[in-house]
Amino acid sequence: PDISGQNRANPLAAILSSIMMLRYLHMEDLADRIQRAVHSVTGARLSLTPDLGGKASTSDMTQAIIGQL
Repeated sequence: PDISGQNRANPLAAILSSIMMLRYLHMEDLADRIQRAVHSVTGARLSLTPDLGGKASTSDMTQAIIGQL
């Protein structure tokens, strides 16, 4: 609640949950693509939210992951 509506939340919980859902649905190719995109952004420390040591907004981090797809 302390960061609600401020575009500062880490989007990874929702994204990683979607990867698990895709795997459950046997959509391995899509899950793998998203997982690689997440790993590219976090591994290179690109567009990270403040809780991960960066300065990016939720939207910025999400767009960086989408950009890696």
